[in-house]
Amino acid sequence: MLWLPLYAWLYSGFAPALSAFLALTTLLMVHEVGHAALALWPPLYYMVLQPPLTVFITVNIVIAVLNLLPIAPLDGARAWRAVPLLLHWLTPRIKTLPRDLADTLNLKKRHAMQKESARLAAQLLERLNKK
Repeated sequence: MLWLPLYAWLYSGFAPALSAFLALTTLLMVHEVGHAALALWPPLYYMVLQPPLTVFITVNIVIAVLNLLPIAPLDGARAWRAVPLLLHWLTPRIKTLPRDLADTLNLKKRHAMQKESARLAAQLLERLNKK
C-alpha cells in the first residue's frame, strides 16, 4: 500500500493528487474483493474464469510496462523524472545507514537508555505522587 501515494503523486505530474490516490485505492480494493469472491465460488466457476482472467491480467501487465517507456505521450516520460529526485533524496540516507544500524544494534547503549528512561520515569512518578 505504500506505493499508492507515490504512484498518485507521479501520475499527477508531481502535484497533490487526492483524486488519483482515491481512484487507485478504490481499484485496489475492488481487486482484493474480486480475489475473495473467486475463493468463495465453486471450483467449476474458477476453472471457467481462470483462463480469461489470466489473459486479462497478462495484457494489463504488458500495457503497464509499455506505458512506463520514457516516450513523451506515455506516462513513463513523466514518471522517470522522479528517479533523479528519489536518488537525491536517498543519497544522504544511504551514507548514514551503517551508522544508524550500528546505533540501533548497540545493545549497551540501548540498555543504558532503558535504565535512564526507567530512572526518569520513577522520578516523574515520585514528583507526581508528592503533589
